[in-house]
Amino acid sequence: MGIDFNSFDLTKRTVIIDADTLIYSSAAQQQKLQYTATNIHNGKAQIFEGVKPYKAWLEEHSLSADDFNLTSEVIITGEARFAFHSIKQKVESILLATQADDYRICIGGVGNYRMEYESKYVQYKGNRKDKPVFLQECREYVKGKYKDKVLVADGQEADDLLTIIGWWYFKQKGNNKNSWLKDKVILAACDKDIMANVVGYFFNYQYPEVGIEWNSGDSMVRKYCFQLLTGDAVDNISGIKYLTKDIQEKYGLRKSSGCGKVSAEGILSKCKGRKEMLSAVIDAYKSSWPDDYKERLQDMGFFLWLRREEKEMFSFDKYTEKMGVQYD
Repeated sequence: MGIDFNSFDLTKRTVIIDADTLIYSSAAQQQKLQYTATNIHNGKAQIFEGVKPYKAWLEEHSLSADDFNLTSEVIITGEARFAFHSIKQKVESILLATQADDYRICIGGVGNYRMEYESKYVQYKGNRKDKPVFLQECREYVKGKYKDKVLVADGQEADDLLTIIGWWYFKQKGNNKNSWLKDKVILAACDKDIMANVVGYFFNYQYPEVGIEWNSGDSMVRKYCFQLLTGDAVDNISGIKYLTKDIQEKYGLRKSSGCGKVSAEGILSKCKGRKEMLSAVIDAYKSSWPDDYKERLQDMGFFLWLRREEKEMFSFDKYTEKMGVQYD
C-alpha cells in the first residue's frame, strides 16, 4: 500500500517520525549481552558485562585469550511494557519539541528491495547483530497505539518513507528556508542518511538541544558525496577503501590507508558547488579503481540512496546527468 498523500493537511505543521530507532533502542534497553570466558584447561568460568572488561581482565592477569572460550548470551533485564512506555515518552517528547499539529510514525515492514539487489561490492547490512528480543512486540505496540498515524514501510525502509514524504511536501509548497510557515513538514530522525537525501527541516531527536535544522540542497549533496567517499559502517557500505597518491597530492591530503572523515572533508572542502563535489568523488573512485569505478559508484550510490518517489530505483548515470556532471 502506498502513501496516502490526501491524508496530509497542508495547513498543519506535521512531523514525520522515523520510529525504527526509537523502537529498537527501547527494546534493547530491556536486555543486556553477558559474556562468559571458560578456561579450556580447567573449565572454570568468569562472567563479564562486555568484551572490553574481558580483555582488560586478561591483560591485568597476564592471561592469553587462547586459553579461554568466550561465549555470549542475552539476559533479559526488563519487560516489554517498559519498552512500550519508553516509546510513548519519546514520541511525546518529539511532538512537544517540534510543536507539531499533526504527525506520522514510520516503521519498518516486510521486505526491503535493497536486499534483492545483486552487488559485487556491498553486502548490505551484512554486519548486523541479532535483533532485541522485544522488537516485534514493540512494533505491534506502535501499530496498536498510534493506529492510522502509522505508516509501515513494506518493501523498503522507514527512511524511504521520510524522504518520499519530504520531497512531496517540497513540491507542494516550495519548501525553503525563507518561507517556512506553520504548514511545513519536519522530518524527525537520527539517521544521517536522511539529511543526505532530502531538502527541508530536520529534527534529530538524539540531540533535541540542537532544535530544528534547515537542510539545504547544497548541504544534502555534500552529505551524500561525503558518504560516497567514507561509506557507512553501520550498513556495511565500504565507500573508498583507499586513496591513491595522486588524489592525496591533488587535494593536499595526509597519507592514509583509507578515506575517513578527515580525508573526505579535505576533498570536499576544495570544491565549489555541487558539480565540483560530485566530480571530485568520481575522480577519487576512478583513480582508485580505473577498471570498475562505474560499477562501484553505482553500487555504493544505490545503497546510500533514499527514495524521492515511490518505487524509485537509483541509477548513478541518471543522477550525474541530472546534476549536469559528465563522466566516462
